[in-house]
Amino acid sequence: RIKDDGLREAAKLNTVVELDLSDCSLITSFASLAEMKLKRLVLSRCAKVSNDCLKSIGSITTLETLDVSFCWNVTDAGFEALTALSGTLQNLNISMCTKLSDDALAHISKLSALNRLNLGWCTLVTDVGIRHLRVLSNLEHLNLVALRNVTGYEIDTLKVGLPNLVIALQDEQPASSR
Repeated sequence: RIKDDGLREAAKLNTVVELDLSDCSLITSFASLAEMKLKRLVLSRCAKVSNDCLKSIGSITTLETLDVSFCWNVTDAGFEALTALSGTLQNLNISMCTKLSDDALAHISKLSALNRLNLGWCTLVTDVGIRHLRVLSNLEHLNLVALRNVTGYEIDTLKVGLPNLVIALQDEQPASSR
């Protein structure tokens, strides 16, 4: 298991482009992530991931894939920092981030390169949040599993505006990013 000092050492390696810290409960500071040139970062089920962590991630200008699924300390405000990644972030998994609501999607809608978004089990998301996604012209895959406050009307409207979009509404796909 990696700890803070191990993450700081990893940040010194210029060759690391993928980092999977899933289930990492021993890291308390993610600030050294900002120094890395990552393309893929997985922080799924990391209990200490918070809005401050997302601020550090927002400065990884090479990041293409981010998985913060099951990170229950992340809130809407944390996603404002990720708008700096609008030209690079293509795949975002925020499934089971149960404190996220429509306000997070307002920030996420600024991620113009986004083509895959997993919102499964983000149960506070409503039609208002889904409307924000209409501007994501590159969005091809959207997971809306267990979003009880999103209506069929809004889903249909989204499909009309984004004809190449595939929407998962049932728990047929795994929650992890691809």
